[in-house]
Amino acid sequence: MSTASAPEIDELAITQVAVDGMRMHLRGRDRDEAIRRMYGRLDVDIIAWRLYTTTRTVQRVMARGSQPATNYQPLEIAA
Repeated sequence: MSTASAPEIDELAITQVAVDGMRMHLRGRDRDEAIRRMYGRLDVDIIAWRLYTTTRTVQRVMARGSQPATNYQPLEIAA
């Protein structure tokens, strides 16, 4: 028997949206994590466009201020 645990997030889908700029219908924890990774780097309108959602949803997710689902650290690009 397995114990119930928090569902894992889809790292590939989140990275494709946040880093590669793809548009995807993400929901729940995946959407929240993608918003956290893009917020501050991109305009709220662009984030909403990539996730097929509204700017109000993006702002609401960021206003919640919950902790990230992962310990994601963006890669540093060496010059």
